[in-house]
Amino acid sequence: MTDYKALEHEFGVPLQAKRDLVAVRGNGALLYDEEGQEYIDCAAGIAVASLGHCHPKLVAAALNGQKTQQRRDGVYAYPGEKFQLDGVDFTVTDLKRQKLGEMSDEEAKAEGYPSMEMYKNLILKMHAGMEWDDESLVWVHSFMRDDK
Repeated sequence: MTDYKALEHEFGVPLQAKRDLVAVRGNGALLYDEEGQEYIDCAAGIAVASLGHCHPKLVAAALNGQKTQQRRDGVYAYPGEKFQLDGVDFTVTDLKRQKLGEMSDEEAKAEGYPSMEMYKNLILKMHAGMEWDDESLVWVHSFMRDDK
């Protein structure tokens, strides 16, 4: 089993106090730890604040193969790690850094959006006051269904 606490200690940015909790799944505003204990996520991540964990449209896009990437400010998983959506297993296949300005329409589609313009507009709507900076670096998590 992967020691997520050790990975976060080694690679995480120490901007805030850490909790003795490893969230293994989420749904809406709820998170669940390794023992199945339920928590309300009062410190949601970037898109989670607006969409919740496992938003039905994004889950459907991943399940049907339209969504194969997830961009975030931080690292959420490493290549080889697995996760489940609606009981379907997925594996993280790649993790890389990318400038927002390097993102293409094809990559926006891999995020589950029809175009780069739609992706950008949605991100800006979710984060009031945010300015799109083409030089900003994000982590690109690529993944695939295990049964494909």
